[in-house]
Amino acid sequence: MKKSVFITGVYGFLGSWCADFFSASGFDVVGFGYASKKCQCSNLGALSGVVEGAVSARSLNDATERFGVPHALIHCAGGASVAFSYENPREDFLRTVGSTAEVLEFLRRHASVRLVYPSSVAVYGATERVPIVEAQSCAPVSPYGHHKHLAEQLCRAYAEEWKFPAAIVRFFSLYGEGLHKQLLWDACRKAARGNFSFFGAGDETRDWMSVRDAVRLTALAVEHAAPNCPTVNGGTGDGMRVKEMLTEIGRLFDPGLSPVFSGEAKPGDPATQLADVTRLRAWGFEPCVERRAGIAAYVAWFQQKFGEGSRCVA
Repeated sequence: MKKSVFITGVYGFLGSWCADFFSASGFDVVGFGYASKKCQCSNLGALSGVVEGAVSARSLNDATERFGVPHALIHCAGGASVAFSYENPREDFLRTVGSTAEVLEFLRRHASVRLVYPSSVAVYGATERVPIVEAQSCAPVSPYGHHKHLAEQLCRAYAEEWKFPAAIVRFFSLYGEGLHKQLLWDACRKAARGNFSFFGAGDETRDWMSVRDAVRLTALAVEHAAPNCPTVNGGTGDGMRVKEMLTEIGRLFDPGLSPVFSGEAKPGDPATQLADVTRLRAWGFEPCVERRAGIAAYVAWFQQKFGEGSRCVA
């Protein structure tokens, strides 16, 4: 009999990629979410079932009656934007902390289910320590980061009290086909218009991980889940300057297109975010997607999807 996986936020970027990955790995996948928020990056036709609407303990319990108790639950639902969290802090709280409380209430009664919670580098805040280690204190600076941190704390408390296996992955900067926000999306839209100007100096360093590696890491976290709720950084340990990233994107659109920077940094934007990956390597994880190949795949997807700009020259 095939094992099943429940995935909340299944129509979002990471959730939809997780659904594809687990389905291709031989699991029955049951998704929870709003079809109106469906990501454009993947084919969700292989789902064994979909529960439409907000995730709740009741909807999760009802799903077990239809599909059986899952082997694992990947909780991808929640807030997904720092900007949104400033504009709508209450709504972001409900999406992130509220939905996590519902998931944990379900797991309290189904303690055999393995939980993976995809969290964020935002829980660390504007730390000056590089690379960032999981054991350091968290000091989030945005509502989004605070809410992710609260959700993490709930996961740990419930897993310890009710003895179900859980794991947290603090993803740094994810990218991949289907992502309709953040730097690569913004850069492709600007490159297609020929207006390639950006805030900052371009010297900011980020730790980008392909979503293809992220879903592999999520699956590995399922196997490492335990009542002590291990936490790992979801990064590569290899930073890339924003200027290098944008130069590569510009080249793929037009060899003569180079980024122009305002020199004006965004308030609260850390200079460097780089993951310490010691714990990941102890799990046996290594990223497989070479970054420049991943960038080229994203640009090719953008151009094919939207038909904007010149042909990718990679």
